[in-house]
Amino acid sequence: MTNFTLGLDIGANSIGWALVEPEEHRIIASGARVFPEGVDAFDTAKEKSRTQERRVKRGMRRQIARRARRKRELRKLLGAHGLLPADVEQQAAILSLDPYPLRAKGLDHPLTAYEFGRVMLHLAARRGFLSNSKSDKGKAKETSEMLKEISELEAEIQSAGHRTLGEHFAALVAKPGEKPLTRIRSRHTRRDMLRREFELLWSAQKAHHPSLLTDELKKKLDDPEGDATWWMGGAIFGQRNLYWPASMVGMCEYEPKERRAPKADRIAQRYRLLAEVNNLKYIDPDSGRVCSLDHDQRAVLLDHLSRPKEMTFDQARKKLNFPQPVRFNLEEGERSKLKGHLVDHLMAKESPFGKEWWNLPEGRRDDVVRTLINPRNNGRHDQEYRDPRLGTHRRASRSTAVGQPSTGLHKSFAQGHGKARAAHGEGPATDDRRWHALRADPGRIFKTRPAYAQTVGQVARTSRSTQSRCP
Repeated sequence: MTNFTLGLDIGANSIGWALVEPEEHRIIASGARVFPEGVDAFDTAKEKSRTQERRVKRGMRRQIARRARRKRELRKLLGAHGLLPADVEQQAAILSLDPYPLRAKGLDHPLTAYEFGRVMLHLAARRGFLSNSKSDKGKAKETSEMLKEISELEAEIQSAGHRTLGEHFAALVAKPGEKPLTRIRSRHTRRDMLRREFELLWSAQKAHHPSLLTDELKKKLDDPEGDATWWMGGAIFGQRNLYWPASMVGMCEYEPKERRAPKADRIAQRYRLLAEVNNLKYIDPDSGRVCSLDHDQRAVLLDHLSRPKEMTFDQARKKLNFPQPVRFNLEEGERSKLKGHLVDHLMAKESPFGKEWWNLPEGRRDDVVRTLINPRNNGRHDQEYRDPRLGTHRRASRSTAVGQPSTGLHKSFAQGHGKARAAHGEGPATDDRRWHALRADPGRIFKTRPAYAQTVGQVARTSRSTQSRCP
């Protein structure tokens, strides 16, 4: 029986093919199929998806609809608690009032219940900028200019001796017949400036309306703890969390009953190292044959990748005693280096542990990193978490990292890992002061809060935004 070989050349907008008879060194047939590319301005700097414009407009429609819905819900809430009139004409009269003088007056003098409701509506309509680090990456210049303008405004408020943003803008409002001193609209503000003003106004007006301004109503208007979850907390400042909650993370492909792991989890990092080294092959310069690394060669690479952030292919050749002509298969994709253990590298470099990090037991390092990923659970396992969609509680599995999805590694590997830790006496020791300080307040073990935030952001950034596919 004659053997045939089918060769395919698959491109972005065409497929070339050839049917070859190897024994006779003969091309039986060949051809090409051309089809439109799936993007506009293909292979240029302006290349973009054909659905991009439609997606952007859909996002704008959703944003406008959500903003309108939030305002409607706030009006219903204020009306139900006596802070807005039910009559349409009376409500229109209240909404026609200039809110800035009311915001300044409310700091020292009593407002009527309806005037206070008008102020709350205005705070909700002009609630300031809240940083969204994921979506702002493509608008770095625009964001930096905005933040510079906000800083200048804060300095302006402080130099004028004003307590709040509303009081400052009230001083700039022109009196009837006068020319305005400066433009108030279209000035960028920050969310925490408005939140601070809300607290001052609420404290000042609660003494005048104790029956209306209850703690229950305040929590409905502004709930910072509720805003920390996926679902919006306060009706004024509440905003859906950028990142998906643990209950929304998908299931692992290899362990269908387990959830996927955060990329920052050390076991997920170890899995990535193993996959990287196992996929690495080298090309024999003499025969041109693609060869796999043997057990000892993989062990050498794993040992040298466990600490640094990365390793170049030249360094890998040197560690394996390969001559310079030897090439690796991963170099063909224009890669220049192998990724190391990023989490351990950051912890040893950025945290106060310093070089001492390498002397900590594996179990302790796992607990520290998991606490940084999710400080609220303090590195504990077997956490119950609430599924906001179902209103029920689920229990995370034993291999789950502080309520995050489990690693999804093969059970035999996980069990072997646990036995190895137990054999070496590793686990959450009770005499480590630094560990107790970390559990009480993750930021306390760091010299400064900015340093803590920077390290946590580097370690946990990928764990929040995207869950690891493998495991």
